[in-house]
Amino acid sequence: MSSIETPARDEAETLRAFIALSFDPAVRSALARAGRDLQREPWAEEVRWVPSESLHLTLRFLGDIAVSGVPGLLEALSTRMRSVEPFSCSLSGLALFPSPARPRVVAALVTQAQQLGSLAAIVEQVEEAVVAAGYRAETRHFRAHITLGRFRRGKRRGLEIGAELSEVSLAVNDVVLFRSTLGPSGARYTELGRAPLAVRPNS
Repeated sequence: MSSIETPARDEAETLRAFIALSFDPAVRSALARAGRDLQREPWAEEVRWVPSESLHLTLRFLGDIAVSGVPGLLEALSTRMRSVEPFSCSLSGLALFPSPARPRVVAALVTQAQQLGSLAAIVEQVEEAVVAAGYRAETRHFRAHITLGRFRRGKRRGLEIGAELSEVSLAVNDVVLFRSTLGPSGARYTELGRAPLAVRPNS
């Protein structure tokens, strides 16, 4: 009896990917409220606002990667994340990023030094996993922020933010590998897999 074989996946097929922290509904709701306040700013019409369901904190942008490499990358991430203890951090500031003089995005920030250190530690483990999976090392400096909106093209100088962000607590229990699909209305993000952090022993 003959059988029909499934065609092999093209090894050259690629997807656009990044590794990030995702948010629970309470965090998304709080950031959405901040976004609505920001949309009252005089410059708000110059910004394309990110839908609440797409909000995330990027740990490592990968760009185009081979589809065939996704399982190995997830395995490397899972191995590294087992050595990282879960932690919490607070989103407590709003900023024009990377600077008010030449802003590209409106962002929510983690501002406490200890929490920034915890995020830097998890980024270091993510980077080691990425390199172990065969990808090039990152040369850019990590700056923890959540993009709430992106400025459209045009000259922008001397802008200020009048809105404030009530402190939002973010529990970090895993990292997520996302696929980014670009479209006319913006990017759409699809979860490809999660790498849980270490499980705390029962006290």
